[in-house]
Amino acid sequence: MDRDVELFVHPVQKHLPFALLEAGDTTKNSSLMSDTVTMLNFLPGMGETKSAKGAEALTQKGEFIFLVDCSGSMECRMVYAKETLMLLLKSLPLGCFFNVYAFGSSYDSFFPESREYSQASMAEALKLVKEMSADLGGTEILRPLEAIYRSACRAEHPRQLMVLTDGEVSNTRDVISLVKKNANKHRCFSFGIGDGASTELIKGIAASGGGTAEFITGTERLQGKVLKALKCALQPTLTSVSLSWSLPRGLSAIVVPEVPRSIFLGERTILYAQLAGTAPAAPWQGEAVLKYSLCGKSMKNRVPITSQTANPDESSATLHWLAAKAMIRHLVSGPNAPYSTPVPGDAEQKKKKAEKEAKSRRERVVALSVESGVVSPYTAFVGVDTDSHQPLGAAMQERPTPRHHLFGGSVKEMKRNPFTRIIASFKKSAPLEYECDVYAAISNEYDCPYGVFTPETPAVLPFLELVDLQRAHGAWELSAQLASVVQSSEEALRKEAPAGVSDEVWATVVALVWLHALAPDHHDEWELLALKASAWLRGQAVDLALCVKAANQLLKTNVDAGKL
Repeated sequence: MDRDVELFVHPVQKHLPFALLEAGDTTKNSSLMSDTVTMLNFLPGMGETKSAKGAEALTQKGEFIFLVDCSGSMECRMVYAKETLMLLLKSLPLGCFFNVYAFGSSYDSFFPESREYSQASMAEALKLVKEMSADLGGTEILRPLEAIYRSACRAEHPRQLMVLTDGEVSNTRDVISLVKKNANKHRCFSFGIGDGASTELIKGIAASGGGTAEFITGTERLQGKVLKALKCALQPTLTSVSLSWSLPRGLSAIVVPEVPRSIFLGERTILYAQLAGTAPAAPWQGEAVLKYSLCGKSMKNRVPITSQTANPDESSATLHWLAAKAMIRHLVSGPNAPYSTPVPGDAEQKKKKAEKEAKSRRERVVALSVESGVVSPYTAFVGVDTDSHQPLGAAMQERPTPRHHLFGGSVKEMKRNPFTRIIASFKKSAPLEYECDVYAAISNEYDCPYGVFTPETPAVLPFLELVDLQRAHGAWELSAQLASVVQSSEEALRKEAPAGVSDEVWATVVALVWLHALAPDHHDEWELLALKASAWLRGQAVDLALCVKAANQLLKTNVDAGKL
């Protein structure tokens, strides 16, 4: 019980939109719990996603800000965080803007303000990435967020914020509220690394910032999940979102809690609504229509609603609980939630107004939580023994559950931890310099997220060496370093190049063929930078099929030219 329980559900027909109905409990006075509730599952933009090809489906604009936890507890994860940053920087499109913030007890940024993405700015950022270390103390995320939001946004470059952290903070509500307050200016993606990451923080800032949340545990690589989020951020956003209804007379729909302002292209969108009024006695049909705009073009996504889709288990309240949970989350992290930073103007008057609004929200949360039985930050379940009515015969016993963050922090901090010294004593009083052997022995019990805990630098994967050589515009240069990665020589590379093909085009084709043939297991990590390279190749006057055939002969591979 030292980590969350995870349940993976795989829909059989995951691309089909659908609706579910659940009757309410008419004995309750609560409008949400007594009304019929429907859950709508939309997949807006699926057709547009399938018709778009490669890099053409990705936007070339945006301001990408990466906020990276560099506190002491990130020490054993820092190598992977730096790898991830390298992949992110290589995957950005030319013409966008970017910056990197490192935070702990203090914070710093690579640049005073976001820089335009170019070969020079990318090279400077990569140099700074290599110098990053987990030496900034604790986890204080509020101040760097305030600094980011104080900086001016660029009208033609929507801001995309990506937060990577492995811990929790003491002011989670303030952080979530700040993100929510600035949600109309950006999207926020969050990544919790390891089982010590705060679920409330990671999910809260993503939900408030209109982004997605991911958790990286066990031996998972965080690179793939972070690059997947970047792919979402690079896709056009569905805007002008609205929901219309066609229902039988006597029924009206109230969305719980609200229709989202924007949606990611091709991402599943789940909405809840309570159907107030009296439904017809006979079987009935209706429809919900999600309307949105994609690249200036109006679109619709329709979902039929029928009484036949109702949950046959009349005693179940699953959809009501889910709707209540969504409403509670919205109220807790809403724009009027308490936030500690002083506001300009009449501070006292605004403070009283904020406190009044916060009190009202809290009262609504408590009322809904009690009525629905869904726990909230302001309520809890209490077990009551109603059977024996006898006093307990013995005193309560404490049963501590080990938590992996007993071993959090840097190696030096862990060596100072008296608990780890006690464990070391079971190893026949091993000298202090061998205590890392103890950490290695217990790492699986206490969740070092990348396997055995060790301060040693892991080996660099070959495909990362190849990625490191890519230029900002997507191409590779023909060099001895490239030849070494593909296990050839520079002389052999030049010799096998098709006649009339430039060194840069030939090197790029060889690199892409090598990635597709020899690093398929990491496709989600290099997919975006490969798309950028492919887009660059299509802009050159070259016989791509001929080049791919020559690259296959050189590398002894069999990659179809259509993949490039």
